[in-house]
Amino acid sequence: MKAASLIIIAFVTACAAVGSTTAADRAALDQTTDSVQTNGSLRLETHDAPLTPSNSAYDTVPQFTGVAGAITIARAQLGSLCLTALTGSADRQGDRIGVHILFTERLTSCTGEVRVLQYNATVTAPAGTYNVALVHERNGVVDTIARKSVTVR
Repeated sequence: MKAASLIIIAFVTACAAVGSTTAADRAALDQTTDSVQTNGSLRLETHDAPLTPSNSAYDTVPQFTGVAGAITIARAQLGSLCLTALTGSADRQGDRIGVHILFTERLTSCTGEVRVLQYNATVTAPAGTYNVALVHERNGVVDTIARKSVTVR
């Protein structure tokens, strides 16, 4: 009987905790979510945060930059890492580099707030000039987002 009472108390406590939102819960929702993954020569960093006046330049044109030993691509758009998983790959054939970003919907429940999703893709490459294509794939649709000639030092 005591075990059954303890189980009922634990259940009621857990249900009460789920239904209440504290200031700490709200603060946690406002934090930036980060993810970093490496796939061969590609390092993909993803971030998301609530839409604010400081990050309101969402859905930006991709920014390509050549640095010492690598090419970086940065882009921001509306979205959330809670709702969407991003994975990436890069392939190089001579002076052509394809950077592929795959957006996969997650089957999860997320907050209703508007968030900005940003990714930074870094592809290591030896010095030279490359024709880089940024390709997105979402829901089986493949789209070349941008092409740019980039010089790596």
